[in-house]
Formats: sequence, structure tokens, C-alpha cells
Amino acid sequence: MPEILLNRKYEELFKQHDEVRYYVITGGRGSGKSFATATWLAWLFNEATMNFLYLRAFLVNASISIIPQFMSQLELLGIADDFRKTKQDIVNKNGARLYFRGFHTSSSSADANLKSLVNLEVALIDEASEVKEAEFNRLDLTLRSRQSKPKIALVLNPATKRHWIWKRFFEQKDVPYDFQGVKDDTLYVHTTFEDNLEYLADSFLREQERVKEADYIRWQNDFARNVARRGLQSSLH
Repeated sequence: MPEILLNRKYEELFKQHDEVRYYVITGGRGSGKSFATATWLAWLFNEATMNFLYLRAFLVNASISIIPQFMSQLELLGIADDFRKTKQDIVNKNGARLYFRGFHTSSSSADANLKSLVNLEVALIDEASEVKEAEFNRLDLTLRSRQSKPKIALVLNPATKRHWIWKRFFEQKDVPYDFQGVKDDTLYVHTTFEDNLEYLADSFLREQERVKEADYIRWQNDFARNVARRGLQSSLH
């Protein structure tokens, strides 16, 4: 597999954590979390024998948006030839499927049809702050096979203190918003755009300086409160 450089804060994603069921991955715009989590999901799915699930609150036309993006990630990793895509899924060399679904299939639909998805081992919820706690709970109950080590990842901008994710995974566990590491059954990764400076356009960085000068409170909120150290690079092989 080609060398892929990621911020060192994402190293824990690629280590074995038998006790971890939940992964809470937070970061503001420009933090690199989308690229890192897509790389992690592709890395896991490459050798998977059970099915994976990529979820958003709403997901329309995955075949022309998310699936091509994921296939590009596989090409970057040098493993795209081991996969084939269908209209809604990607199938790996072992026959496992990566499903792309929305909790809501339309503006009038209350829930995704998760009952038909069997043998699930990993679920990644992108933009997880848009998902209701009841929807998360129903998904949580579907990942229960003894034959696997189920994982559920929530990927989001830092949640407000009114949000159920904050209350459940931070407040109740007495975990600060910028915590890095494992607490009980949960692995936390927190990044900001400052951890990703090497890959950001100068125009983006100038905009952040402008916002910081004009509205410091907004800058703190929008860009993950700007407390994390600048990350070093680590390589995945």
C-alpha cells in the first residue's frame, strides 16, 4: 500500500482497541477529518469479511457523490482493483459490502431501512450532529454480532452543550471537548485546522485570521476553539 501521510492525532484509529465500540471524531472546517476518516474506513474495509455502513442523516444520489469519492480514496491507497461498485454499495474482494445510506431517505421519511442490512460490523455516521439520538440508538442495536468487534464512528464538528452527543459522550463521561485517547468504551480524536496547516490554502488561512480579528467568539466556535497543538505527520503502510 502506498504511504499516506496523516496528522499524528489520527494514529489511534489505526491501532487495535478491543475495548472500544464508539469512535467520536471531532474537528472544524479544514481540520482534515473527512480525509482521515475516509482513509481509515477504506483501510478497515479492505480486509473485511462482514458488512460496513456509511450513514448520513440525508443521503441522496450516493452513486454520483459519495461512492465516487470513496473509490478515489481506494485508488489513492492503491487497492481500487480489489473492489467493485454497484448503484448504492461497494463490494470488496471477500464479498463484504459497504452500504451507503441515509437515516432519512426523503424529507417525508422518518428512518432508514436498516433492518435489511445484515452482518454489520462497522458503521460510520458522517455529519453526526444532524442525527437524532433515537436514530443512533436504533443503529446501535443492530451491531451486535458475537462474530465481530462492532464499531460505530461519529464524525462531526464539535457539538454544542445542548446536543445529545455532547451530553452522552462528553458530559456524562466527564471528558473535555478536546480530549485525545480512550475513555471506557470510547475513543476520542479532536483536531482543528491548525493541525492541518501544511495542506490548507493561504487564502483559507487568511480568512481565519480575518474572522479571528473581527469576531473572536465565532472563530473559537467555528474552528474548534483553536486549542490543539499542531500535529506532526505519521505514515500508514
